[in-house]
Amino acid sequence: MTKKVKKTVHGAPVVEEKAEKILQAARERFAEYGFFKVTMEELAADLGMVKGTLYYYFPTKESLFRAIVQSEQAQFTEEIEGLLAQNMRASEKLAEYANIRLRYFHRLLTLTAADDQSWPAFNAIFHDLIKKLVSQEEVLIERILTDGVRRGELSMPDIRRTAEVLLHAMQDRKSTRLNSSHSSVS
Repeated sequence: MTKKVKKTVHGAPVVEEKAEKILQAARERFAEYGFFKVTMEELAADLGMVKGTLYYYFPTKESLFRAIVQSEQAQFTEEIEGLLAQNMRASEKLAEYANIRLRYFHRLLTLTAADDQSWPAFNAIFHDLIKKLVSQEEVLIERILTDGVRRGELSMPDIRRTAEVLLHAMQDRKSTRLNSSHSSVS
């Protein structure tokens, strides 16, 4: 995660600003070459800084990538929260949720450039982030379903189980492998 300090220059938070520049440069490099092909040396060179400075903000490439993924997850959640606040039918919200989710996972897969051989390694490194996202998604889908039941648009005996099934149905080939160990859907 990025380091935050109160030190400022002309009112601007120096450390946060530099960390954001690092995150943006890393996001671009990961999108172009993928997680496994990017080195911290290359990234430091892109930013015109020494590698040691980069390690001050992010002690490992994994911690840097983790910060990017967490930022992407926060954007995803913010977009879904906006969707949940809209006055739409539950079926429309579910369809839009699926579209937003597809865009989100496309961005993540672009950042990883993970092929069939490297995907298990990526999954092992970021297992906890993936598990958290799956849990978060189930809650978001449950909220859509609960609202649909409350409004009389939907009827179902087990909202949680239905949310799990819907999430499982939305998963593509790579994310299904990613989430198969977390989902209770049989």
